[in-house]
Amino acid sequence: MAPFERIAEDLRQRIRSGALQKGDKLPSYRDLANTHNVAPMTAQKAVQLLVSEGLAVSRSPLGSFVSESWETAKAPVTVEQLASELATLRERVERLEGRLP
Repeated sequence: MAPFERIAEDLRQRIRSGALQKGDKLPSYRDLANTHNVAPMTAQKAVQLLVSEGLAVSRSPLGSFVSESWETAKAPVTVEQLASELATLRERVERLEGRLP
């Protein structure tokens, strides 16, 4: 797992556990970078990932905050989920092509 993904996962867990509530300000990039021993740009990438997932919102120049609607945000898709869906689609296509009974 890349450093930015580890930071994002840490923040996800803090949000889901209630340690960070709706509307709470996320730690600054500098604070995240210091906590996780990474560059501020790595911390920024982690927060941007949470924004893309709907768990956080960015309000320049104020910072980033836990989304008010984070419970409805989609969880990231795992490789296993994608592989399972792909296998199902392949099977359906093969049936359509008459390869399977």
